[in-house]
Amino acid sequence: MGWGVEVASEAKHERRIEAIARGLICAGEPARVLLCQHVKHGYFYLPGGHIEAGETAAQALVREMQEEAGVHVTAGALVHVHEHAFEQKGKPRQEVNLTHAARLATTDGRVQDVRSQEDGIAFAWLTLEELLLADLRPAAMRPWLCEALAMHPVLPTLTHDAHDARAERPAVFLDRDGTIIREVHYIARPEQVELLPGAAEAIASLRAAGFACVMVSNQSGVGRGMVSQRDMWLVQAEVTRQLARAGTRLDGVYFCPIAPPADADGSADRRSRVDHLDRKPGPGMLLRARAELRLTMEQSWMVGDMLSDVLAGVHAGCRGMIHVRTGHGASQPEASARASFSAENLAEAARIVLRERGR
Repeated sequence: MGWGVEVASEAKHERRIEAIARGLICAGEPARVLLCQHVKHGYFYLPGGHIEAGETAAQALVREMQEEAGVHVTAGALVHVHEHAFEQKGKPRQEVNLTHAARLATTDGRVQDVRSQEDGIAFAWLTLEELLLADLRPAAMRPWLCEALAMHPVLPTLTHDAHDARAERPAVFLDRDGTIIREVHYIARPEQVELLPGAAEAIASLRAAGFACVMVSNQSGVGRGMVSQRDMWLVQAEVTRQLARAGTRLDGVYFCPIAPPADADGSADRRSRVDHLDRKPGPGMLLRARAELRLTMEQSWMVGDMLSDVLAGVHAGCRGMIHVRTGHGASQPEASARASFSAENLAEAARIVLRERGR
């Protein structure tokens, strides 16, 4: 039984959740993504439509694109599942969006505008730079959509796990620079990306045990004007490519591009003071992931090489924090003192999480 059938059945009889099939269609060089735009209000969203009884999400996507846009698409792997609650015309709505990687059968990339008496919908191809500035609905799709566009055409090789997207699950929150990849000061180029030994295997083992692996990374180089958002996403795309080649992936990616205040760099408490909710040691990225990915903090862990990583886990209410001695970790004894455990690297941290599970 397909995802669409299961969710559509529950939408009718139990929780009134609408099941929506979405298509992630990327093409061209530079890569662009196909989005629908609400002509009157200007916002963008992924094309697709409701899943009918007896359909899988992939089948619904093919039908909707044919009916609404007049084009044939081939639906590939399920790459993202997102639950979205909102109000429409004063009435509460809840959607489960099942997004498949898809390809257009046409070669020119043209899709006709869709018009109705109530509103107008146009199709548009957006580049990464345009996507960063667009009004997206829901806004929570921007991080993974930017990553997907930046890494085109690798995306179809990745698949989504077949767990119930409505059920809460534990997570392991991961710092990136110095924890997953080799530390590079203000990393800005894909060729600088190098997975640390055992990192991919650690992520794979955690995901196989039912943990969501969610990356949370301060990227102050963007706020300082030293790294562009485009370069930030291209670097992350290379991280994703290397993980994909190793047979695994991240379940969520969160960045804080905000620079610290001018007086923070020379301050003795710069790793422990919360200057902005999203910037670690603030818990903002972890809390947003909890809401968007339906995570349970009571069984979740934070892993990183800095005191700010450890404290972000503390502030978010994680069960445990693990300080790794890769990256800046060897020079951060205060982080080890505040952490629940210390580990040589992410591989050892994963073993600790799996050992402590259920205790």
